[in-house]
Amino acid sequence: MHAHNVTNLEITWIPTETGVTTPVIEGKMKKVKATPVEDVWELEISDAIMSTSFVASGIDLNHKPVQSIDLGNVGFDDRP
Repeated sequence: MHAHNVTNLEITWIPTETGVTTPVIEGKMKKVKATPVEDVWELEISDAIMSTSFVASGIDLNHKPVQSIDLGNVGFDDRP
């Protein structure tokens, strides 16, 4: 994720087409690059997660909550 003026980020997800509506916290993201223009944050997620809707949320430099747009539905294939 590319962000600016954020102190921490975490990924939450909701399994699609399961009836589950409560977000699951996948984990806190790690800042892997910082520049004056943007920071790059990463989190390795399990490949066992199937077809979910992802959102990043965190706290900005003014201590206010921030949230990304829905990052979309993502599905992973089973590995052989």
